[in-house]
Amino acid sequence: RNSIKFLIIFLIAILMLISCDYFICNASDNKFLGRYIENTSVKRDGVSTYSNSNERSFFRHGSYWYLGDISVWPTETYYRCVQPTGCNKGESNPPTNEQGEWTVAQKFKDHIIPLITAEECLIGIQEEL
Repeated sequence: RNSIKFLIIFLIAILMLISCDYFICNASDNKFLGRYIENTSVKRDGVSTYSNSNERSFFRHGSYWYLGDISVWPTETYYRCVQPTGCNKGESNPPTNEQGEWTVAQKFKDHIIPLITAEECLIGIQEEL
């Protein structure tokens, strides 16, 4: 009986690792703030995008990860993670700041790199912007 409980807890933990949300807790543009949820119906480069409620999304292109507005054409890229190591190149989920080196697109050079994390933001951090 205990082994079944353990198996169920283990499977739930694996599912949480596979499908995790992302959070942006600090950014130059408030539209980037908030929770990013996997959107399996909108794919780029063969993998799901991760979007917030303000039409901002993590998306993959050429195996690298980008962050921007995919609701417009052409897609507007604000940030990119395109280093040969790190940056989750070819993986199905975007990197956090700890996993990859994000850079700002030239067009938005006055923006700061957003704080990208897999953990929910601390209360009040968004209001400090």
